[in-house]
This record gives sequence, structure tokens and C-alpha cells, in this order.
Amino acid sequence: ENGKPVMYYGFRYATQELGFFGKIHLALLESVSMVRMVFESLGMIFSGSVTLNDVAGPVGITATMSTVAQESMSSFWYMAGLIAINLSVMNALPIPALDGGRILILLIEAVTRRKLNWKAEAILNGAVLILLLGFMLVVTANDIWRLIK
Repeated sequence: ENGKPVMYYGFRYATQELGFFGKIHLALLESVSMVRMVFESLGMIFSGSVTLNDVAGPVGITATMSTVAQESMSSFWYMAGLIAINLSVMNALPIPALDGGRILILLIEAVTRRKLNWKAEAILNGAVLILLLGFMLVVTANDIWRLIK
């Protein structure tokens, strides 16, 4: 739209009878597709093609889920799965204050066979946590602003 890439998350459904293993296989394929979508979205964020208005926090997600639930419960559960995978991928990123950051520190300690300074780690985690909470506050305020205007 106007030379900018547009992301559209629409849902299409086709019914097909699957056995137990067919359902497991399909669930794995969908999960991998969702993980890929999360990484593509991250790429768009870091390339600058996504603005604050394109991001939703808890308030915006709740409003979207309400709309999706009115469409169909299948769409609602698909969206819930997408949110769960999104949160899992984000939490696994090697960012201090998140689980992925902790895993990275443990790997560094295992490779170097030295413990990192716990005070420095605590300060880094605290600083990043404050930044993440500040970002969430801005996103949530933006969600509320969009709902009331």
C-alpha cells in the first residue's frame, strides 16, 4: 500500500479428515510456519518498515482477539496459537532479562569456564527490563489511544 509492504493475517480453512498422526504433522507444519512468520515480522521491525502503529500490546491484542472470536472459534484458536508461538520466540531471543539472554550467559560461562560478574549481569538485566517495560507502556498507551479515538 503506497509502496509499503502490507502484512495481512487472514485465515482460510478447508476441512479434511485426518488421522491422529496426520493432525500431529499438520500442527507441526503450522507451528513452523508461524515461527517463520514471527522472524519475518522481526525482520520488518528491524528494517524500519513497521511503525509503532503496526504494533499491538495486551490491550490491542485483546481487542483483536474479540473481533477474531466473533468471526469463528477456529480463527480464535489459530490466533491464540500464533500469540503463544510469538511469545515463545521472543522469550528465546538472546536478550538480557529474557530466558534466551540467560541461556546465552550460561553458554558463555560454559565455553569460557568462568562465571560472569553477577553484579554486572544484574545491572544489565535490570536496565533491559526497564527498557522492555517502558516499551510495553508506550505500546499499551498507543493501544488505548487507538481504541478511544
